[in-house]
Amino acid sequence: GAVHLIDNNGSDPVVGTFAGLAELSTLTINGITFAITYKGGDSNDVALIKVPTTTDTVRPTVRISPPSVTAVRVGGVVRYTITYFDANFASSSLSAANIRLNRTGTANGTIVVTGTGKTRTVTIRNIRGNGTLSISILAGTAIDTAGNKALAAGPSSPFVVRPLVLVNRPR
Repeated sequence: GAVHLIDNNGSDPVVGTFAGLAELSTLTINGITFAITYKGGDSNDVALIKVPTTTDTVRPTVRISPPSVTAVRVGGVVRYTITYFDANFASSSLSAANIRLNRTGTANGTIVVTGTGKTRTVTIRNIRGNGTLSISILAGTAIDTAGNKALAAGPSSPFVVRPLVLVNRPR
């Protein structure tokens, strides 16, 4: 609601300003933000209008790109791009410890995280075994300015790990 400071009972407009505050300038009183208007009430009153506050309850979202390749031989390297989306993004604490390597068969690898800000690269190195690998990201790896933490993400699209096949030539 509005708090009327001056109720001008005539039809003449308000002339001048309070403390140099232009129309719709904001001021905070006891932790409450108001906008001042010189056109309040019947269009010629001075009033303070409470500025609505919005609370950010939206958590940052996480997108995991497709793998850099769909199949890799033992010893290869595969990368995923991780992107955080939030209008009020503050920071990310993404590390290898926050990433689960989803494995089938005997496939395995080592996770390394690089990058800063909203975009990170997850590299899987030392790939070995036979099967598929994908990643999932644990919850809480990013936070926005309102304190909302990112939800978990994944599993990503998998890639196939193909073992090296050694063929002995007949002698």
